[in-house]
Amino acid sequence: MSDSQVDHLSRPLNLGDYLRILKRRKWHVVATAVLITVLTLAFSLSESKVYRASADVLLSRQDIAAAATGAPQDPTLSEDPARYADTQASVARSGAVAQLAIEKANVSGRDAGRLVGESSVTPNANADVLVFSVDDQDPVKAAKLVNAYAAAFASYKLNLDTSALKRARQQLIAQLASLRAKRLQGTPQYRNLLNSEQQLHTMQLLQAKDTVLGHPTAGAQIKPTPGRDALLGLGFGLLIGVGLAFAVETLDRRIRSEEEIEDELDLPLLARIPSPARSLRERTRVSMISEPRSAHAEGIWRLATSIGFLNPDDPAKAIMVTSAVQREGKSTTAANLAVALARAGSVVALVDLDLRRPSLASLFGIHRLSGLTDVVVKKATLDDALVGIELPAVIPDQPALSGDQTKLRGALYVLPTGPLPVSPGEFVASDALASRVLEPLRKRFDYVLADSPPMCVVGDAAALCARVDGVVIVARLGIVNRPALRDLKRQLAAGPAPALGCVITGIEVPAAYGYSGYFEPAVAVAPTANGRRPAAAPQRRSRA
Repeated sequence: MSDSQVDHLSRPLNLGDYLRILKRRKWHVVATAVLITVLTLAFSLSESKVYRASADVLLSRQDIAAAATGAPQDPTLSEDPARYADTQASVARSGAVAQLAIEKANVSGRDAGRLVGESSVTPNANADVLVFSVDDQDPVKAAKLVNAYAAAFASYKLNLDTSALKRARQQLIAQLASLRAKRLQGTPQYRNLLNSEQQLHTMQLLQAKDTVLGHPTAGAQIKPTPGRDALLGLGFGLLIGVGLAFAVETLDRRIRSEEEIEDELDLPLLARIPSPARSLRERTRVSMISEPRSAHAEGIWRLATSIGFLNPDDPAKAIMVTSAVQREGKSTTAANLAVALARAGSVVALVDLDLRRPSLASLFGIHRLSGLTDVVVKKATLDDALVGIELPAVIPDQPALSGDQTKLRGALYVLPTGPLPVSPGEFVASDALASRVLEPLRKRFDYVLADSPPMCVVGDAAALCARVDGVVIVARLGIVNRPALRDLKRQLAAGPAPALGCVITGIEVPAAYGYSGYFEPAVAVAPTANGRRPAAAPQRRSRA
């Protein structure tokens, strides 16, 4: 692998690369976002209505016993209020409080476990307040349950705070009763016990109870929320869609942008050619003949101009048109390029050297049995095998092809394959093909265009590289993949013929040159292989 390939493969993706990936995969993102949004909205609308009622309880952190007796105050009440609030929230979530709330609410179909599951108790971070919330499908019932829950907690909490005082007072009452039974009411012991019992009773009465702040009468609806759910679904859908787009991009090895082709091949871009019209593809027609004012034809004119100006001091006469894999449009590009060069005033020979899947004969409507293979094995002469294609004349009354002519002007001749050989690879590599076909054509024509098989599929194109002056690569977006382009670049680097440039096919019409609907096939200004600038060709249509 070359250094440029290694640099490209190791180059980290930048923001532009990410944006190009998202542009190529935008429908994955859009479809995923829309699908998840619709599903989320449908699920939200199918949910039953749920109402939530909330009540606040103000926590009391007074230590009445310590204040009355002068004992040290409980440090947890002042030093760690957050822990105290969390402890009280845990107490509120206990089954005993929930059961007391159910008894106070007197609601049928409810038990302590269900109430705990459909409620919450949350400490307020900025105040000594517990927030009680209860969810129910009935707004009034939700309010009734939350009021009972808050009141039950306040009562349960008060009972916990005064339980020690109650037990101590009950013990004193029992001792006082025992002394009264012994008729010892006037003794100092009785008076001390009575004084202690009264003091405990006072402390019990003074114990502060947590206060319930507010009593809601009805809950507010919390489900469903279609608007919020749709926005959340859209957000998650976009995130998932972007992730899916990059995952698909990673798994898809096909080339989707012109920049990728240029980076992989490291060749000058000769032209960007849109796909031909569907009618031409279905009828296997040449757009430069059938529709010379189409977007596809405009791209071919640009390619012809680029070919004409390549190395004007030593122009390439014999040019091989190939691709990495099948279905990239190499044969169609070669046929249209030949027509464009001929209409620009050059004498062009188009040779079908794809001896495995020939297609030039069908493109031009040629129904002759003899062809290139017959010339190589000496069953036919080159003049007999060449087929002249009728084109709008560049120079009127062009002379017919004869063996004495060495140069022609403004004409196109096609050399079909003829009978296909058993071993195409050996056939195209033979010296007979070069000496009996390619060399004579090189001497008599301004351009010799050879349509070869895909270079990464069979070895025919690699063998032909030694017989031509240059190679034009055709790459189609969405068809060729990265491994194929890398293999193609390695083969081009090893071949003797230089790679003249690449042609990108299959682009969208608006992206072609920025003038969709403004395609006028202005006369190509490419010079011929001899450096002459051709005369203008009249704009009329012709069929082979």
